[in-house]
Amino acid sequence: MSKPNTPLHAEPNEQLDLSNLNDLDEKDIDDLNLDPDSDVEIIADSDAVASSNINDTIWQCNPNKKRYHTPEFNDVYNETNNAINDITMLDDIDDFQPRINVSSPFSSTTKLNDLLSNGHNEVSHPRRLSMCQQSKFISYVDDQLLQIQRKFVQSRGLNVKNGYASLTPLLKDLKTLIDFIWYSIAHVPNSDYLLQSEQKRHCPSTRKSGSTSEYSSYFGQGSYLIKIADDLIDYVEKFTFKDIEDSEINDTLSKLFKLFFILDKIFVILIDNNDCKEATAAASVKKNLNGTDIVRLKGIAERTRVRLPIFLESQGIHGYHYELSRIYEGLLDSANSI
Repeated sequence: MSKPNTPLHAEPNEQLDLSNLNDLDEKDIDDLNLDPDSDVEIIADSDAVASSNINDTIWQCNPNKKRYHTPEFNDVYNETNNAINDITMLDDIDDFQPRINVSSPFSSTTKLNDLLSNGHNEVSHPRRLSMCQQSKFISYVDDQLLQIQRKFVQSRGLNVKNGYASLTPLLKDLKTLIDFIWYSIAHVPNSDYLLQSEQKRHCPSTRKSGSTSEYSSYFGQGSYLIKIADDLIDYVEKFTFKDIEDSEINDTLSKLFKLFFILDKIFVILIDNNDCKEATAAASVKKNLNGTDIVRLKGIAERTRVRLPIFLESQGIHGYHYELSRIYEGLLDSANSI
């Protein structure tokens, strides 16, 4: 069996001939600068790129910020000019500023001042629905979800006239259904108040009985809200924002993000009841969402946070980094703290 030859090694006590060493030029010295604290900027050498020698780069100091330009990722080759078009992949600080007014009404017909002044922001105590009323509620919500799904399918080419012309009317129908479901839980006719910065935590009302408490208004409505959250990202990805006016795009995205934020607020309340006034007054609290619901919600939240930015990127929409970072933020925090 053949074996590789042993590499040559220096003899014992062999002295290094320093007179035959080559001097390092300025470029080699710069390449040896491994100080991680220094702000550097890597700028691709167009001549090097043109000759396919990507390893040849020039390091230049930039005292203002750290920027990394690599020809294989951040630069686009222009065949016409036979040069590299430098595209900065850095996110500007302005990209992480709010692009939408979350406190504004979801619909232009909603008057938030009237909504809050009429006492909807106060905790109410609706009576528990009877079994017959619960059955009617379930039938109505099932029918509404089916109608939304049918209109969505029709808009995909089966019958465009009877379907959704754009994403906005779909979001409005989902918002109306969410309001109806939330009203059965919290007895508030409009969920817009949840987006107000000074709104009080609103919990499903409790009814104290002996040493235990139970939620008098909750009988599993959260499963419908979970389904809406699960379907929402699938609906969104089937629409296009191309060839649409910027004002219309911003209006649609404003409604979309508000819908995500409203769902996030609702799920936080249904998960973390210990922060609610009524819940802390009780000796023991019955959770609205069980462990299976929470695990499913975490999967939906993580899937949405990954897929929505990809979708917006495919539509050429940029600059909503702040809103994207807040999608289901409260839900994930509450779920992970359990």
